[in-house]
Amino acid sequence: MLRERRLLEVVEHIYEAAVDPAGLDQLASLLARTFQTDSALVIFDRMPQPGVALPDTVALPSATANFDAAARWAHAQHYHDLNIWLTEGLKNPLPAIVVCHELVDETTLMGHEWYDFCRQTGMFHCLGTAFEVGADLMGEIGIHRRRHDKPFTDDDKSTMAQLLPHLQRALSVQDRLGTLERERTLTLEIVAGLAIGVVIVDHRCRIVFSNPVAERFLGAADGLTSANGRLTPTDAGRAARLAQVVHEAAATSAGAGTGSGALLNIERRTGLPLSLLVSPMRSVQMGFGPRIPSAAVIFADPDHAVQSTPDDALAALYGLTRAEAVLLAAVSRGVTLAEYAERHGITIGTARTHWKHILQKSGFHRAVDLIRDVSTSPLLKLAHLPHLGDAGARVDFL
Repeated sequence: MLRERRLLEVVEHIYEAAVDPAGLDQLASLLARTFQTDSALVIFDRMPQPGVALPDTVALPSATANFDAAARWAHAQHYHDLNIWLTEGLKNPLPAIVVCHELVDETTLMGHEWYDFCRQTGMFHCLGTAFEVGADLMGEIGIHRRRHDKPFTDDDKSTMAQLLPHLQRALSVQDRLGTLERERTLTLEIVAGLAIGVVIVDHRCRIVFSNPVAERFLGAADGLTSANGRLTPTDAGRAARLAQVVHEAAATSAGAGTGSGALLNIERRTGLPLSLLVSPMRSVQMGFGPRIPSAAVIFADPDHAVQSTPDDALAALYGLTRAEAVLLAAVSRGVTLAEYAERHGITIGTARTHWKHILQKSGFHRAVDLIRDVSTSPLLKLAHLPHLGDAGARVDFL
């Protein structure tokens, strides 16, 4: 068994791997050295499903040199479903620590096709562990020795048992950080082209995060502001209502409520009002501290007009015919009905009839409300199609 000091050193390196991709890459080598060998694997698999022999592999974030590109390809293409060690090991409840000769005797192993892969990679004795990492993710660690090396013992299992809680925590953090980074990258790619403000707040409206669009509004104190670190409407009459909705939404994120959020209109000093969408959000965790019940406050910049609106996007969003969508796109750019009728060779009466149908189908009673919706819709901003014009939107039917 490891001496206490050596064990603490290993634990320290394990947590370094939790937050450092380079450290994670070296985790398999660290574990191999810890058990006096040169072969180890760290794998992320889907959690086992009923009726499925072996779960799908999600990632192999760390492995020693014997698992080179050729070995990984062979495993992915053929040997994954033949892993008799894993098949037998998963019959134990998670978390599990096993010495593989207790699961599969040497004669059975050497007569199985899985042994071909073991010979290619120098595996014969195996110390394995499997444990839950996330809601649908399982971590697996295999430490291996060659056939003529000494087998793993109960002392090795005891050492792994001491390390297991730290490995489980470290890989869970690594998975969460990796997932958050992927989500963050995807979100930024989508949101970067939109004038959308996003503020994450806790149950007391304290700001945890705000993106650049939201920062601009908070700095200008035009509709929303930050007072002592708390998100506050400049419209004092809406402050209590926002606080209530945020509190209910944050409680839902923590599993302590059923509030689904709400839509709120906030008056501004200038320009159109802000329409806020308040929604529960997965609780935020700061470092290794407790989770913070949180809510997302999302709004579109009402002064950021859609300069070009694709016809097919308008047709899909509002249920319009192609001709109606072309007319709506033109009007949203500031073209009058008279100008549109002249350009398209129709009468003004026909143009007005088309416009009447557009209002009926879109569910708006006033032209100004429909144009505002077209001008601020984040869904339409996502449609990256050719530019249709530069004129600001205006409504003029004379």
